[in-house]
Amino acid sequence: MAWYRRNRLGPRWLDVPVWWLWAVAVTAVIVLVVLAPGTMSEALKIVLTAALTLAGGILVLTVSQTAQKFLFEPLHEQATVIGEIAFALVRWARVYTNPREHPREQTDEADRACEGFRDLAARLAATTHGVRWYRWATKLGAPPIDDVVEAMHHLILISNNIYYPPGSADPKRAEDNLQAARAIRMLLAIMIPI
Repeated sequence: MAWYRRNRLGPRWLDVPVWWLWAVAVTAVIVLVVLAPGTMSEALKIVLTAALTLAGGILVLTVSQTAQKFLFEPLHEQATVIGEIAFALVRWARVYTNPREHPREQTDEADRACEGFRDLAARLAATTHGVRWYRWATKLGAPPIDDVVEAMHHLILISNNIYYPPGSADPKRAEDNLQAARAIRMLLAIMIPI
């Protein structure tokens, strides 16, 4: 119970878990119905029906709100970041496929691309970590966690390869960036031609 109190989401009177209250209410209703089926008046039947309907509604609301907060909203945020990654792969293609010497060939657009890819890697990590039930999320279409981690590595590789140190020009950097962009597209199921 100490863990529950330390990480509670509401006021102290909500320290009793909701499922426990639900179990007590259902048990009380079952005992009344089974032990005294012929002795219940119409008014008691109406009250019990209303109570069970209300308890069922509260249970459905609790489960749906929990799923929304811990699964669907974080998945939507992750999907938004994946969409931004798709945009960045197209928007900055001419930058990451043409690495340049730092600082001699430094440009504002290349700086934004370098910073942008690293920022997208960090945001992808954050939104993936925000999905509490990721195993279930993969069944709903989220990319597997290993693919997300690998895509993050490729985003950072592109960010690091936009510039190269003076005197170390390597034509393979452009090909590495293009291969990384293709890998990101495949890992995150982004449907754009690269």
